[in-house]
Amino acid sequence: MAAAVYSLGVYTPLYGLLYQIFPPFTVLRGPARAWFLVILSVAVLAAQGLTALEQRGRLSRRRASLVATGLAGAALVGGAGGLALRLPANVVAAAVVWPVAGMLVVLRAGGRLRAVPFTGLVLALALADLWAMGFTLYRVRPADEALAEGEAAAAYLA
Repeated sequence: MAAAVYSLGVYTPLYGLLYQIFPPFTVLRGPARAWFLVILSVAVLAAQGLTALEQRGRLSRRRASLVATGLAGAALVGGAGGLALRLPANVVAAAVVWPVAGMLVVLRAGGRLRAVPFTGLVLALALADLWAMGFTLYRVRPADEALAEGEAAAAYLA
């Protein structure tokens, strides 16, 4: 929780307070880098939660099927709604990936999905998500446009 608050930086009033109370924080430039700790913590907690679900006992198959169906519907509505509203690609992807990930967890906890297929599907989902998000950061430009950015500086230096 502390890493999440710190990673928000100037967007939270606690940021300035942390700098005043704990002077060593002035050395840690770039508070957004603390987001790595948040993501790592969430991954560990998710793994522990899934392990606890498996050890505690399975969800009933009927309940798991109902929840999985609801999550599949949420993924469809999120994807279609996001595209219809022309939301950014990362928002549409999140509206699809998160319910699908939840659906996989529920199916695994309900005994409808064995460990090996679950692992493969989770890895495929993570790969698809990372691949899709990588393309949102990729932009192809013509060479003359890309080279024109430094033209004034190059002319000055020449």
